[in-house]
Amino acid sequence: MAEQEKAKSKANGLKDNASDGVFTIDITPSLYQIIKETNLRRVPKLARPFVKQYFDWLAKLTPDEVFDWMEGKETLKEMYEKAPFTVKVALIPARNIIKFSKSVKAGANEAINWEVATMTLRFENPNAWAVIGAFGDEGIEKIKQGIEDIKVILKMKEEKTD
Repeated sequence: MAEQEKAKSKANGLKDNASDGVFTIDITPSLYQIIKETNLRRVPKLARPFVKQYFDWLAKLTPDEVFDWMEGKETLKEMYEKAPFTVKVALIPARNIIKFSKSVKAGANEAINWEVATMTLRFENPNAWAVIGAFGDEGIEKIKQGIEDIKVILKMKEEKTD
């Protein structure tokens, strides 16, 4: 029975292994800019400066900062909890606006995601992206966790307690 199915697939031009036909399409810098701007426009005007500041922060990370974070055991949330008072005070306006406005929270939550974060690093900060790439899948997982930590820090997402 399986042989008949294989023969039928070959006759129809299909491959034995469907994964052999899988391919990826890369994006261009101009398409990245469109994606970034679209994400920024989804955010209510009140929160756009905070989300733009997040994109700027990603673009300005140094390779040394990224490497230290990748090598370290601390999450971004743990680093925030140990941060000086001035860092915490600087985030209070963003946290309060996000915390008390459902539309701002929803828009920011949509714009701040790991896909756009990785594109921002790749196109606007290639040196930091190279460091992440050197860590492979572990680097991508660390970025995903970092984005989730940012969402908790900014009160876009409730912290999971076990």
